[in-house]
Amino acid sequence: MKNLLIVFFLSISFQAFSQIEFAPAGAEWYSSVIGATSFIPPFTYYDLPINHKYDRDTLINSIGAKVIVNTYPNIDPDEHIITQSGDSILIWWGNEFHLLYDFGAEVGEIIHTEPSPSTEYSLELIEKDTVIINGEELINYSFNVPSSQANILVNNKFGAINNFLAYGFYVDGDYGRLRCYSDSNFELIQFGDMACDSAYTKDVTTGIDDLANSHDLHIFPNPAIESIKIELPIKGTRQKRIKITTLQGQIVVDIESPDEEVEMGVGDLSPGFYSVEVVTKDRRFFGKFIKIRE
Repeated sequence: MKNLLIVFFLSISFQAFSQIEFAPAGAEWYSSVIGATSFIPPFTYYDLPINHKYDRDTLINSIGAKVIVNTYPNIDPDEHIITQSGDSILIWWGNEFHLLYDFGAEVGEIIHTEPSPSTEYSLELIEKDTVIINGEELINYSFNVPSSQANILVNNKFGAINNFLAYGFYVDGDYGRLRCYSDSNFELIQFGDMACDSAYTKDVTTGIDDLANSHDLHIFPNPAIESIKIELPIKGTRQKRIKITTLQGQIVVDIESPDEEVEMGVGDLSPGFYSVEVVTKDRRFFGKFIKIRE
């Protein structure tokens, strides 16, 4: 098992955007980690919670920093250190701080991040949006990873929302999505229907066996062999963009559809886990499914 890397965190200057402080006292995140014992039935599918929370302030080489503790099922808690310098967020490894995020970048610029000794990403900022949540003005950032066609959505208060690549955590290919966030001065916000700390498992014994879908989208059959149908929780939504992405962040489907219920073939996809993102005029919806062998 590789060490968990919290590269989950994002912030911007304490002096910018209404003095937003990243990882303040009481900050706590819950994310999903999914996996399966196999991709040939019978197997067990799981969706387990991972918890990240602010632990304390510290000094590293006289630099003010924050310690974030994460707890993953069946693994001892681990500590990671982040710091902030202006618009840059950095993570400590190899006896020095390395760049995670440069939020002084403008749309169209490419930034280079180093979340761990063996990973480096080039990220293209494609969009910035202002959102109001709990009465607080926040910023969403959308990045592309040109090398893999991945799309990464992050927020300057919560960090990762879809938890890809440098904006999530990494543990032997497991994949997570933000479930909940709160801190001492920010009321709990829950993303999707799954409870913050709940664990979900399901034994899959046949080639086609619907999984209870705990996210925004209704995707069925799930697991799938040849095709899937995608339904939004809100009826009457017409024009939308649909992306299907691998665990590694590679986009394998990117289409636009006016249909309220979309059916698409997945028979050519390799067995594994896939994320689905549907973007409408004013909202984003997420889900996931398993492609299995017949």
